[in-house]
Amino acid sequence: NRHNLYNLSLSMKIILDNLVFAWQKMGGISIFWENIIQMVLQRFDPEQVRIYEWPRARTNYVRRNLVIPPSVLCVLNECFWKVKRYLNLDIETPSSAPFLFHSSYYRVCTHPRAINIITIHDFTYEKYVTGLKRWVHQYTKRRALLKADALVCVSESTRKDLLHYMPEINSEKVSVIHNGVADTYRILSEEEMSSMEPLPPHFLLFVGNRAPYKQFSFAVQVAERLKLPLLVVGAPLSAAELSSVTSVEVIQRKFPSDAELCYYYNRATALLYPSEYEGFGIPVIEAQRCGCPVLAQAVSSIPEVIGTNYPLLLRTLQLDTACQLIQRLIDDTTFREDVSRQGLDNSLRFSWSKMQEEYFQFYTKMWEKHCL
Repeated sequence: NRHNLYNLSLSMKIILDNLVFAWQKMGGISIFWENIIQMVLQRFDPEQVRIYEWPRARTNYVRRNLVIPPSVLCVLNECFWKVKRYLNLDIETPSSAPFLFHSSYYRVCTHPRAINIITIHDFTYEKYVTGLKRWVHQYTKRRALLKADALVCVSESTRKDLLHYMPEINSEKVSVIHNGVADTYRILSEEEMSSMEPLPPHFLLFVGNRAPYKQFSFAVQVAERLKLPLLVVGAPLSAAELSSVTSVEVIQRKFPSDAELCYYYNRATALLYPSEYEGFGIPVIEAQRCGCPVLAQAVSSIPEVIGTNYPLLLRTLQLDTACQLIQRLIDDTTFREDVSRQGLDNSLRFSWSKMQEEYFQFYTKMWEKHCL
């Protein structure tokens, strides 16, 4: 069967759309898309692969370190790109043969032979954004999802959101493929950590963007109550954020490498992940893979990802409860070891290689369905 799949993959034409690299500097979708590109370049005939992007994609932190052969790269004219990013991609191909088109961010290819695939990550715009920005995003997203031949959600939670916000979508064209975690995230030895950046003996960690629904203010309250430093990974704190953390020792790290972030997870007392909504939540399993306890809220996809009966999963954000659990991690070595072991075992359910294999199977299934 694998031999037949390999032979089939040599005949498939794949076009990828690097739109997300122009859209964001860093984030979970960029990491996801990096793994899609790696899978396609490894599994399919390069002669049959084309990847479209704007020059500004190179400003993305993930894209900078991603090697794409020039022979498969098609550079788009980025004049008026702020308008073009909301438009479906109109391209010409040298033949009339069908091809799979997978966009990294909510658009389809208008070519009549395109078999359009879209991955759906979350519904944050629908839940939290207002005004013109929300309307434009919703319109372009809805247009693309209705046009697509197949949809993939990163969690069952996101699938439920999709069918809630767009009940007209045919559920039979919706699949679920979970995100993964890089093998670089692991438990480090004391010897490995001894040569790295010195950090306080106990500190709390916050990873990702700090939109209001991420509840960064709750993380600050926990650090303030426990008098622990807070290491913040992501964009530099704004002036307003800096004024709100005057009573907390804040350590800022802007977009560290995987190796550096792995070290922070290994050293942290806990990752604070109090977000009230996630499509998946990659930092949860990155931390667990490093043995780092994760304090999170039992909402949206988090229970699905963090594992059943996880001791640090809060039904609601209660400051007293959160602080008691963090303090117990410091005082009770056995409790901390049990939480770390449970998290590590759970994280082994996910990997980028597993996700890549599932997408490879999905691509071939779509090709067989539409082309054979």
